[in-house]
Order: sequence, then structure tokens, then C-alpha cells
Amino acid sequence: TSTTPPVFYPFHIYPHSPTFEYVHFCFLHPFSRVFSLLFQFPLFQSEIKDHSSMAASRIFAGVSFCIRSFVLLLAIISLILILTAPGACFTRYLNGQQISREICPGQNSIFPMNADRWSNGLHFQGKGQNIYGQVAIMVISLVLALGALGLSCIHFAVNTAMVIPQVGASVLCIIAFIVLGGVETWYATGFDHIAFFIQAIGNGVFSGCAGLPGCQIAFVVKGWAVAAAFYFLSAVLFLVDIGVVVARRDRVTHPGDPIFLRAKPHRPSL
Repeated sequence: TSTTPPVFYPFHIYPHSPTFEYVHFCFLHPFSRVFSLLFQFPLFQSEIKDHSSMAASRIFAGVSFCIRSFVLLLAIISLILILTAPGACFTRYLNGQQISREICPGQNSIFPMNADRWSNGLHFQGKGQNIYGQVAIMVISLVLALGALGLSCIHFAVNTAMVIPQVGASVLCIIAFIVLGGVETWYATGFDHIAFFIQAIGNGVFSGCAGLPGCQIAFVVKGWAVAAAFYFLSAVLFLVDIGVVVARRDRVTHPGDPIFLRAKPHRPSL
């Protein structure tokens, strides 16, 4: 029986891999290192390249996770902007020409647009009830952002690329956020209601359009406009995310390998 103490290799390798054969050959045949370098070094280089590819793959996966986390942050900020509705302003136009500076009444005066007035504001009666469509916008944006981020978490948990599901989810998010951005832009510009309401106050005295044929009001909620811009930005970010996911797939040389290689001590037979 051999009394040679067990040998543990401090390498993150699999048994019978090229790296293992290289180390095995060197340690058990100390007088044959020259032959080891001559015949095994190309395989050792290949193993290093594989490890480098896996490291690059983890970096791409981390970038995708960060992109989706940022999209979730944008969705939360957009929700806050929609609920608080800062910067409700209007401008007078006459025959397409601006005839007044931008007028921005106080947040809680004349026509407040924040969510706590949606149910009792005079300007939210009748056609103004369409304002509740923004609830769907907020919910859908959060669900999409959380779903995409959750898919990244599953990807990390199962250690597989999941290219098709991730690309499919990103394409869905791109289409959805473009639509959400367009609808929110419509809301930000008065959803075909607020401008007419302002113009009707006091038969046009408040808006300054009284007795001016061709006078029109251009309305905007700046906070909602920013929210719409964030939704469009989210669509662009998901387009970038698709590129990252595809680039990560190209980096994976062995899709069945785990992302994190673990050290496996091995006792060679003598």
C-alpha cells in the first residue's frame, strides 16, 4: 500500500478535462515536464480560453441584469410622476402662432392633475374619466419590468443561457413600452379633453381666447411627458438588452457547463 499523501489540486477544473490531464502529467511525472509543455500546452491554452469565455458570459449576464433593473427603476419613477402630475401648463395659439408665454397655474389650483383629484375634479368629469386609463399604463409597465428582471434571476438560478425566452421577452417589452409611451404622450397633452376644458372656462376669459376666432390652447403635463419619455427609453434599453443576450450566447462554448466552476479535489491513483 502506498504511503504517498493525497494530492489536491488547487484548480477549478473537472476531472479528465484538458487542464486536469496537464496537471496530472506534470505532478506525477516530474522528470517529464518538458514533454508536458510540448504536448499538453495547446490543450491548456484551450481550457484557459474556455474559462475566459465563461467569464465574459457572466459579465454579459450581469449587464443584462443591470439594464433590466434600470428599466424597473424607470417604471417606478414614471409611476410617481403620473400620480403627482407636476408641471401642468398651457399656452395660447392664434392661427398656429404662439400668442402667450407658457402659463402654469399652481399645483392645486384651477385644474390639478394629480391622482387624488381624479375622482372629484370638475375637469375629470364626463370625458375626463378617461384619465383612469393611466392605471393600466402603470400596472403594465411594472409587470413587464418585473417579469423581465425575474427572468434574469431565473437565468442566474438555473445557469443556462435561455436565449429564446429572454429575446422573446425583450421583444414583447419593446413593443409594449413603445405603445405605453405613445399612450402616455396622449395623456400628457390633455387626452383630447383638458385643452377644451381650459378654453371653455369663463367662455374663454380665463384662457385669454375670448373674442379671438382661431384661438387654441396647447396643454401639457410635463411630469407625464417625462414618464412617456422614460417608457420610450425603456424600449431602447430592451433593444440593447437583446444585443447583450445574443452576444452572451456567442460567448458560451459549452452551454451545458455551469456558470460557476467549483473546485473538485481529486486523489489520483498511482
